[in-house]
Amino acid sequence: MRRIVLAISLFGLAMMVQAEEVHYVIKVTPTLVYIDAGQQAGAQKGDVYLLLREHGEHFAQVAEVEIVRVDSAFSIGEITYVKLGETIQVLQRAFSERDWQIMAEQAHAELSEREYQSESEQEKGVFGKRSILFMIGGEWGRSTDLRWNAQNSLLMEARSGNGLGFGVRLGQVLQNRWRLNFTYRTSAVGEVDDLAIEFDMHRLLSEHNRSGLYIGVGMGLHQLSIDAPGTSDDSANKLGFNLTAGLQIPGRWTFVAETGLQRIVKWGPSVDMSHVRTYIGLGRAF
Repeated sequence: MRRIVLAISLFGLAMMVQAEEVHYVIKVTPTLVYIDAGQQAGAQKGDVYLLLREHGEHFAQVAEVEIVRVDSAFSIGEITYVKLGETIQVLQRAFSERDWQIMAEQAHAELSEREYQSESEQEKGVFGKRSILFMIGGEWGRSTDLRWNAQNSLLMEARSGNGLGFGVRLGQVLQNRWRLNFTYRTSAVGEVDDLAIEFDMHRLLSEHNRSGLYIGVGMGLHQLSIDAPGTSDDSANKLGFNLTAGLQIPGRWTFVAETGLQRIVKWGPSVDMSHVRTYIGLGRAF
């Protein structure tokens, strides 16, 4: 069959047509069909018309005719194709192949748009722009190993050590390539505890709903505390700054692996909690 028949078959012969856009079969002979579409309706010799029958609220193709004669009010077409099992009858619809092709293309475009919107809605459902992430990782090179003077309870030295940290991060995607984060992070391994509230901005190197790398910068407030002997200060609030780079793998569950440099204002002359950290996280987008 011709390409128009293929187009119709792709739509299941179920494309709706408005009554005023088609014409009718007014007479049938063994080889000819008379259609009430003449010169006034724009019919021309050589035009191809599709003959359709009503099928519920839709239409199914019956036959195809080629116009061989055009009058002012009607046309005569030669039957060139009849679908197997179908019979041409009076009052069946006649529709120009050219106009049908235009409608088929419009319907295909609308269908594609609906599928795209549906995919976008599904994608939005799985890959929302808000997220929550639960994180665990190591913090390397912090001053967590403290040495005290037994005579006067003064801090003598703070040696470098490693610690384990936990965090919860809330994220909000902005413009698909930027993500604003609020992170609550704590580490309690060693002699110095660190409870931090951080705000970060990530630059996503791919769309937020696709796997890819990201880089970020942020700042936060760190509440540092120790179990100090005697009358030594046992807590302090310090400002921190961080640089981050990571990999995200989104899905129904999102996996994140990141590393970064955390700088924290020193606490006195000895306690420097600045460190390199590596974290992994698992969370959901919504």
